[in-house]
Amino acid sequence: SVSGTFNSKASTVTGIKAFEDNASIKSYMSYSVSTKLMGLYTLSQNVPVTFQVTRTILLLPEQKMRPRVSDSRIGIFNTNRLNFDKNEDFIKTYSMIHRWNLQPKDTAAYLRGELVEPVKPIVFYLDDAFPAAWAKGARMGILRWNKAFEKIGFKNVIQILDFPKDDPNFDPDNLKYSCIRYVISPSEGINDNVWTDPRTGEIISANIYICHNLPMQIQRDRLLQTAAYDKSARTLTLNEEDFGKAFVSMLMRNIGHCLGLTDNLAGSAAYSADSLRSAGFTKEKGLSSSVMDDLTFNYLLSADHYKKGDSWCQESIGEYDYWAIRWLYGSFSNADTPEKESAMLKKLVSEKSGNPVYMYGKRQNRRAFYDPR
Repeated sequence: SVSGTFNSKASTVTGIKAFEDNASIKSYMSYSVSTKLMGLYTLSQNVPVTFQVTRTILLLPEQKMRPRVSDSRIGIFNTNRLNFDKNEDFIKTYSMIHRWNLQPKDTAAYLRGELVEPVKPIVFYLDDAFPAAWAKGARMGILRWNKAFEKIGFKNVIQILDFPKDDPNFDPDNLKYSCIRYVISPSEGINDNVWTDPRTGEIISANIYICHNLPMQIQRDRLLQTAAYDKSARTLTLNEEDFGKAFVSMLMRNIGHCLGLTDNLAGSAAYSADSLRSAGFTKEKGLSSSVMDDLTFNYLLSADHYKKGDSWCQESIGEYDYWAIRWLYGSFSNADTPEKESAMLKKLVSEKSGNPVYMYGKRQNRRAFYDPR
């Protein structure tokens, strides 16, 4: 267990930035932290710890987006709400999903089945501190999600731009800009944050943080999981091509988070081991039915199955992901209320019941085992 006492004398505001509709306040927050094992044995006592914190106060949209009610059979981030209804004897709990407010520029063309651009696209700004290979991979990983939106009638939904050099209004600390940030840190992973309107679930902004030591994680996993069949993985140095493939695969999962999708650990159960040893199958379907599965490398291959050029990582979004984007962002023109829309959405999920490709599995942990399998 970890406990901390705030130290106000060693804490201070370090800066304030004001923008058109929000303000960011930076501060150093200091604590005295103690840790115990099993609540009995003291591991550390009153260790000084300081965090640099940024808080943002943001005006929410005046025009509220129509909320969409969640379904526990599909992996979508959501916000729980209480429904006070005079016609019910008790308070009901429901959840609103998190999603961007995508509306077609040309509604008539959209209803005719034509591809149209959204009124407000999802724009990510790419940190200019990234190495060139990282920047290339980031663009690929982000833009691949546009294929899923094209299936439901939208084009150019997600866009990626470089940090502007000559725009005095641009600032990465402005929460209205969604950014892909380079982090000088010994950490090895990719993290993401998403901010939503608590009234409707509308995603306002999303940031992704890519740490400097990410290649170390990729190299280690590539070596341990694929070196048994791929001689080129038997090295302590990643080549640029291999890093790029794995980086794109990992980043696609974080972009999925920024679109509203949660991890889907059932995706890797959708395909048989024999299928995953087929180069033709993995090239078409990938390693998992969902890129939201925590599965980057194909460790089921052997030297007998593998030949150079075969797919050893998840290089595309999966069948589940296409379907989840349809559920999340698809239009139901006949439904003019969340209640009517919910009935149509439930039917959409029920149609896939029993098909392992569309199964959703929560991430398991020591405290909560949601799925006994």
